[in-house]
Amino acid sequence: SMTGVSLVDEMTCILCSNFGACAPNGVSISPGLRSRQISASGSKGASKPATRSRYIRSVSFCQLGFSTAVATVRALGGAATPVAWGELYTALQQGVVDGAENNPPSYYLSRHYEIARYYSLDEHTSVPDVMLASLPVWESLNEQQRTWLTKAMEDSVEYQRELWKTSTQASLEKVKAEGVTVVTPDKAPFVEAVKPFHKSFEDTPIGDLITQIKAM
Repeated sequence: SMTGVSLVDEMTCILCSNFGACAPNGVSISPGLRSRQISASGSKGASKPATRSRYIRSVSFCQLGFSTAVATVRALGGAATPVAWGELYTALQQGVVDGAENNPPSYYLSRHYEIARYYSLDEHTSVPDVMLASLPVWESLNEQQRTWLTKAMEDSVEYQRELWKTSTQASLEKVKAEGVTVVTPDKAPFVEAVKPFHKSFEDTPIGDLITQIKAM
């Protein structure tokens, strides 16, 4: 994410562009059948907020098990520790991990704020939800039906994004009311720290996508 710019706003612009409408190899896509929710993750910890990227160093963070999530934490100097979602509350409580990541609604609804009393809106990652339709079903529809489905999807995208925005703000207000310290750190050190990770994708299809996104 660019410093000083909301990651959600940035992602919305990208996903609403022609670039965002492009499909991965082997996937057919119709206009309108694209990303709905765009949620930005923050870092939650029990001892102190992640106000600078160096806070992550020597800290054990719960991460999803996929490679880019693990590599992101490692690029920041932390130890990525995969923990099942249902076990995370106990893991935070017992000190198995020092912190974790998630979006504000999940942080609130999971009640992780009872243990992790600091929440940093560092927006270090964002994973959009994507609405998919079965290709055989799509091909079985007539033109009128495809038009209806496409329009419904386009309308649902805008509506769902507004609902998510409202839920995010309400969740932050609720955890603040419970005594949680919410901070918005300077993202520049985080951006700098992951540059070598981005560079590792040079001369790959992913690297080409990163270059296109940064140019937007």
